[in-house]
Formats: sequence, structure tokens, C-alpha cells
Amino acid sequence: MKNTKKPPRPDCEAMHLFATPRWRKLRKGAWKTDFGAGLPEVVILTISNEEFEEFRVCSDREKKSKLNKRRIMKRNLIDVVLQKPKRRKRGTCVLLLIYHTPESTGYIVPFPLG
Repeated sequence: MKNTKKPPRPDCEAMHLFATPRWRKLRKGAWKTDFGAGLPEVVILTISNEEFEEFRVCSDREKKSKLNKRRIMKRNLIDVVLQKPKRRKRGTCVLLLIYHTPESTGYIVPFPLG
């Protein structure tokens, strides 16, 4: 009979692979948490719907430039990936969740508010 006993899963939380994340408010409508050297960071920005529409239609090069000019990430972005929003509302704000990898790719997830 075959032994089907699975090895135990590692307790990743107990391994302390990174420091406990702490959110910092950078300026009005901007927050950030950093997992440490060589690890990703997460940035949250709130922008107007009009700002988002301008951001959405610009080139990737312009998107990188606009985000890098804010000087909120530990390194400049080299690449960006913007997820298409699932729902659209007019006249509202947009929450941008930016996952910034150690390789300097920013994965941007927009979420309409209000």
C-alpha cells in the first residue's frame, strides 16, 4: 500500500520572513508599506476620476514618469502593468493599489470609490 501521508506545510508566519508591515501616510491621499530590502512594497494612492482617465490612456512610459515624479517608491519603476478596472463610475475618486516588485515593476490595480 502506498504511503499517501503529505509532508507538513511550513508555518510561513512563524518563520518571520519579513518584518511586520506598517503603513505610513506619505501625504494627502498616499500611503505606503515596505516589506524590507529586496522585498516588495505596496503603495496606495487616491486620485480623482479625471486624473485616472488621463493616467489610463497615457503610454506606459508616461505612466512610469508620472509615478516616479511623485517620489513615493524606494526605486524608480522600470515597467508598469495596469489592470483594467472591473467597474466604472463617473465623478468619483479612484484608489490605485500599486504592488512594486524588487525588479521595479509596478502592478497597478484601480478601484473606483464613491
